Amino acid sequence: MIQRLSAEKFAAELYEAYQLDPQQNNWTYLPYGPISTQSEFLNWLRFVEDGTDTVFFAIINKTMRKTRRCR
Repeated sequence: MIQRLSAEKFAAELYEAYQLDPQQNNWTYLPYGPISTQSEFLNWLRFVEDGTDTVFFAIINKTMRKTRRCR
């Protein structure tokens, strides 16, 4: 399931999911990141959630009911 990105709704689970990648390969080929701290990640999400140039969505694992990715 996908939903429009909301920093308030998804920040904690997204940060947790990105921490599962210690080599930070999720950030390869992206013009931003890696983001080191939860506070920095929350600030970045707040910045991009209202963007008009690029629209971000949260990808939610329906089985686990957890947010796993942001694209």
